[in-house]
Amino acid sequence: MTVNSGHRVISHCFPSGPVKGWCRPFCIFFGTFTIVMLLLVMSIDLKRRQYLPLDAVIWDFEGSSQYSQELVEIIRRDYIHLPNNETVDSDSSVVPSRHLLKIFKNKRNGVAIECGATSHSQGADWFVTNLDWRNLKIQANPIEIELLRIGAHGAFTSHTCLSLDTAASHTHIQTSTNYPNGTLTAVPCFPLYSMMKAFNATTLDLLILDDVKLPLRVLETLPTHDRVNIKAISFIEPNKKNSSICCSESTRGLMKKWGFTHAFSCPSKTAACYFMCSKLFCP
Repeated sequence: MTVNSGHRVISHCFPSGPVKGWCRPFCIFFGTFTIVMLLLVMSIDLKRRQYLPLDAVIWDFEGSSQYSQELVEIIRRDYIHLPNNETVDSDSSVVPSRHLLKIFKNKRNGVAIECGATSHSQGADWFVTNLDWRNLKIQANPIEIELLRIGAHGAFTSHTCLSLDTAASHTHIQTSTNYPNGTLTAVPCFPLYSMMKAFNATTLDLLILDDVKLPLRVLETLPTHDRVNIKAISFIEPNKKNSSICCSESTRGLMKKWGFTHAFSCPSKTAACYFMCSKLFCP
């Protein structure tokens, strides 16, 4: 290698002599080919990033136990959002179901958690507006959670999902169809018990499971032995295609085991059903 006027020249590729005319086009072709292939590989890699293994760890807290106080603090700090004070108050004329009114009557300062809440569901809005309840709406879909934050009617919101076991994890939500398999958005999933602790609601008046996937698995992650106390649990099946949740033997068996009684007949004629705690502590 020689240096000429501050520029490096590879003497083997550009020698002085008759070989120079043959070697220069070869080097130009090789350099261009290398750049094109590099750009092609990078392009393919970027397109494939949305198809990363769904079980790949994204957040450091994944795998943390529901008993981890550090996990609870992370949820409380980063994943529970205060009510939007600019939202319009809900219509106080929209009264909740007669079952909820019968269960809670005029109870003030209650606490509710709505899992799978949507902008179309009333949930505990009436209690928040009229009886000063605290309410946490949990929704994994990034589009739906924005609608909830605009019209949550004084409720707290959380862009998360519920874990199907006792440790934190994540899931992917399809948010568009611009690509063959859609665009996937990663959403953290926390155990229900961790969400309850982060919301200071281990004693809970109303738990609503609104079209939640595998709701019994979510409930079975809850610790018993007086760690939590839930007065009423509601299952909601808006599409009624799978109307077996409220009246299934598995649901009724778990509720009975935990000390809940039901206030409806089977088959259920409505989209919602309610189980009430008949003991001092449930589950």
